[in-house]
Amino acid sequence: MSNTETTQACLELIDDHGFNAAVPLYFHRWGGTPSEWFSKQVTLYATAHPDLDPEYISVIESEVDDLQLRTAEMDTLSDLFQSRGYFSRIQSRTADVLDTADDPIRWALWWIAQQFLDFQDHGGTLRYFTDSDAWLAVHRNTVSLNVDTAFENPPNQTELKARLAEAGVIWSRLDSRAYPNTPRYRITSPIARAILGHIDLGDVPAVSKAKNAEYRERIQELTAQELQAGLSLWKREEPESLSDDIMDLIRDGALMRQYSPARKRTGKRSRKPSRTELVVPYQVRERLSRGAYTNEASNALGR
Repeated sequence: MSNTETTQACLELIDDHGFNAAVPLYFHRWGGTPSEWFSKQVTLYATAHPDLDPEYISVIESEVDDLQLRTAEMDTLSDLFQSRGYFSRIQSRTADVLDTADDPIRWALWWIAQQFLDFQDHGGTLRYFTDSDAWLAVHRNTVSLNVDTAFENPPNQTELKARLAEAGVIWSRLDSRAYPNTPRYRITSPIARAILGHIDLGDVPAVSKAKNAEYRERIQELTAQELQAGLSLWKREEPESLSDDIMDLIRDGALMRQYSPARKRTGKRSRKPSRTELVVPYQVRERLSRGAYTNEASNALGR
């Protein structure tokens, strides 16, 4: 089966320019809906990594920007990125950013990665280990709410966006009738691998503090909902104001705030207001729900 014209143009750019072409292709193609934000991110990314030439990549990026990349075949590009080691190179650059990142940026990346793991969990199997082109979009408010809650002097939105772009997280936008002009961050498998390989779960304070039964019970009280068939949902709408202990649990990594935007009425779908929920981050939840501490932990969490 022959490639589309756009796909062929992408392959030729990579043949001519190698990884320098892969950088803008990554942001534009894995970023989803075409956006004027992509060019800015490519510049930030290329400038942050000493082995890349921002001026050279900028010229290539202008060619990429002219292509109708939504018609490019994702499977073909993914296979090429995989075979040439470009996903691995993207992953290593995320690790480089994490080596020098301040705590607010490291935690922001960890929170995004937890959402990615939630999305990738299919019956206990994490597909991101095998799907190199997997991705997830997280609403920007989810990230900023957690950063602003956990740190006394959080970075402003401009700085936060810039640091995340340097790490390979893509600024994207959902623009549909139900969710018009909704800003999001897209995280891909290479970025998630770098984050999860760099931030050890033992460095998350909640992991050691959860040895205390009262600590575990407070997490349950704030998030657990019993569903049918004895299943528990670790998510509950947050209270109108956050108490000190909730804020401490967020700083510990035991809880995170998850924002869902308002949905406009479209067709048979009714309007929904925006909401913010307290959820237990994936890795912490897995440790708790599998009784990683004692049998008492399992009983305390209703398992």
